[in-house]
Amino acid sequence: MKEPVKRIAFILHGENLDHADLIIALEQHFATVEYMGSAFDFEQTKYYEKEMGRGLQRSVWSFEGLIDASEAVNDKLLAVQIENDLRNSSAGRKFNVDVGYLDSDKVILTSFKKGPYKIYAHSGVWLDLAMNYSKGVFTGTSYTFSDFKINPYQKDLMRIREFFKRDLKKLRS
Repeated sequence: MKEPVKRIAFILHGENLDHADLIIALEQHFATVEYMGSAFDFEQTKYYEKEMGRGLQRSVWSFEGLIDASEAVNDKLLAVQIENDLRNSSAGRKFNVDVGYLDSDKVILTSFKKGPYKIYAHSGVWLDLAMNYSKGVFTGTSYTFSDFKINPYQKDLMRIREFFKRDLKKLRS
């Protein structure tokens, strides 16, 4: 039997940016946001600064319920649409929404870029093994983003993993 997964998103945004429009858009396309993790300073790269400004932060969010992992590709396509819909008219994106999922032993993110730990799904989308879970700890893979290697998200990912286990238990009973 194929195990369902917990839909998650790593949200990159400017400091003190209002998330109300983003929450509405995500909930319209995905499901109710059940958890919004702590926002951590995102200083590992200046790649996004030109478009999104300085003082960027990233947090991990999760959504109610479980999904089939095959929905991840469509989620990526919808996330790009959401980013573009919420774009500043004179500037770039206000949000970078990296969608993916968490299951019993890993975090997978979706990407339009290929790489050593990525597996092609379809529609130009790659699945990126960003983190492994083992012995009570999420650990970034050697090719993942540098903030995932440092992993300030550990507490939040553990909380989301509890939601995943709860939902899985409900589904099985």
